[in-house]
Amino acid sequence: MSAGVVELSNRSGLITRSIVVAGLCCLLGTAGAANLVSATGAPRQALTPAEVAALVKQADDFYKGTDTVPKNYVQALAWYRKGAEAGDAYCMSQVGVIYCNGQSVDRDFAEALKWFRKAADAGSGIGMVEVGGVFDAGLG
Repeated sequence: MSAGVVELSNRSGLITRSIVVAGLCCLLGTAGAANLVSATGAPRQALTPAEVAALVKQADDFYKGTDTVPKNYVQALAWYRKGAEAGDAYCMSQVGVIYCNGQSVDRDFAEALKWFRKAADAGSGIGMVEVGGVFDAGLG
């Protein structure tokens, strides 16, 4: 894990939206998404493309594992959710993949489909293909 990166997890592997947003704010010193408000009610600023890229890299490192970061689906899901909440379509798709595969969470095709649809609505070709795949498999 790189210096300054905050690790978020809990025993059940489920990270609530508020914890993810709070962790992201602490990590980056900014807000999670333009349409959210901070704990004090102040409007949040959108993440920069560089901040989103950093979230995606951290999530991918946990999802795939690297020489320095062990594979950890709980952490990957937490970081992908942060990116998804910031509007990143790739992260939305990856949250869907984790639910579809049951990686660190109970396998949940309805939840996976929800995230694939969000990704597709955000213009992700991967999300569009995954929505089709869920329906093609008779799971949607």
